[in-house]
Amino acid sequence: LYCYILGGWMQDEFAGIDKRFSLGPGAGYRILKGDRHNLSVEAGLNHTREAYTNGDDNSFLEGRFLGEYEFTFNPKTKFTQSAEYLHNFDEADKFRVNTVSGLTTQLTDMFSLKVTYEMNHQNEPTPETLEQTDTRFSVALVVNF
Repeated sequence: LYCYILGGWMQDEFAGIDKRFSLGPGAGYRILKGDRHNLSVEAGLNHTREAYTNGDDNSFLEGRFLGEYEFTFNPKTKFTQSAEYLHNFDEADKFRVNTVSGLTTQLTDMFSLKVTYEMNHQNEPTPETLEQTDTRFSVALVVNF
């Protein structure tokens, strides 16, 4: 069992967000902690303030629920999956869902290769003309010190 304070800032003009600030407390619980399987869940509250690319802005309280799973194939390769649900308490139809799937493999003692697929869904985006779902596929070379 653990507690946290989460603070965040982001800007994503393609998703209609000029700036988003969020801050809030939460708690988590590690359900599985093993050699191959790890699973944890978190729940918390965030105060979020958003400024949109169309000039509107909004401030609201949201609930945050997160699940994270990690499977270790071998000491050098692991798969990770996270799913986050953010519930807007002021406007329940404006919820968000974010998922990230990743595969990381160690190439050398210093370098790893990470491949991720990320999906961000806004049920009612602002402005309304935007797509509800954004996806990203990325490949990164990670340097470990």
